[in-house]
Amino acid sequence: ETPDPLDLADGAVGYLDRWIGNGNPAYEDAITYFEGVLKGYGLRTEIHRFQSGTLWAVNICGYKDGTMFPDEWLVFGGHFDIAPYATPPTAFIPGTDDQGYGTRTGAYDNTAGSSMVLTTAGALADFDARRTMVFCLWSSEEEGLWGSRAYVEEMQSSLRENLRLYINLDMNHVDSDFENRGNSLRLFTNDKDDYGHIERITELYKEERSEIANKYEI
Repeated sequence: ETPDPLDLADGAVGYLDRWIGNGNPAYEDAITYFEGVLKGYGLRTEIHRFQSGTLWAVNICGYKDGTMFPDEWLVFGGHFDIAPYATPPTAFIPGTDDQGYGTRTGAYDNTAGSSMVLTTAGALADFDARRTMVFCLWSSEEEGLWGSRAYVEEMQSSLRENLRLYINLDMNHVDSDFENRGNSLRLFTNDKDDYGHIERITELYKEERSEIANKYEI
């Protein structure tokens, strides 16, 4: 981290802490940072805020409109909040006796995933795809998938008709823990025409990267 004494949110350049947001300036600091990065890539960027009872969520999405099928979406997503500290408890966690397994910067859960979303967005921002590409960072995953659930509930009619692909990026490049987490990999589609494409991609991957594919039940 690079210190910045003028940043009153968390004292660091860019963003650092990313706990659940209500009243936490560091959370808003992260949101502002991600918005700036996506806009810097030239993407149409939107901040989606949701409030349901005591549940609060905010998501940041960048959109690259498709050239032929703009209503069909390819979505890349990952949560930007981080797991609670392992030790010691911190006042930023709702309920200061709540301890988790994370670190202050959330190195693998989920800086690994959120950085991949941004990297993918930067790499594809100048590519004119036939379908619209959407790059989203979800909030409040650790509290119960609040951000992504709120987005799906708000957009469900559109997603049901137009979603063609969703890739979730969470704890990328972390060594697999087959003993505790299992080794299953499930691919879903809501369009019958896409099912054949998924089958062909899966079989091709098994052929070309068998050393990895054979570790999983796909």
